[in-house]
Amino acid sequence: MSNLRPDEKRAYYRLRYPATARPTVRIAGHEAEVTELSEGGIRLRLLDGVEPGRQLAGLVRFADGHTARIAGEVRRLDGDEVVLLLTTGISLKRMLIEQQKLIREYPVLVIDPTSHEGEVTG
Repeated sequence: MSNLRPDEKRAYYRLRYPATARPTVRIAGHEAEVTELSEGGIRLRLLDGVEPGRQLAGLVRFADGHTARIAGEVRRLDGDEVVLLLTTGISLKRMLIEQQKLIREYPVLVIDPTSHEGEVTG
């Protein structure tokens, strides 16, 4: 973590997905959209009955059909989303594939992640 700026607390680069490009995750028979993803964490649309501290495991399915197993602890609920700290996460190779796809298909969002252009709300 020594390469991070003093004001940057994140150890991994996060990908933010526009609504039309979100992977899904299947956890305990329920499916949810992934809104943000990194090698060490995941943010997804809220699952019923989830509370901080709970351990969860599931399978992320990407648009190209690739899947990846995840496992981790619910760290917090944030509005209608849940944030997990992953103990079994996404590989760097997969993160780079996803980043390249987002750069190609949504360059404005990758260059300026605060932009909501192209995002469908609802």
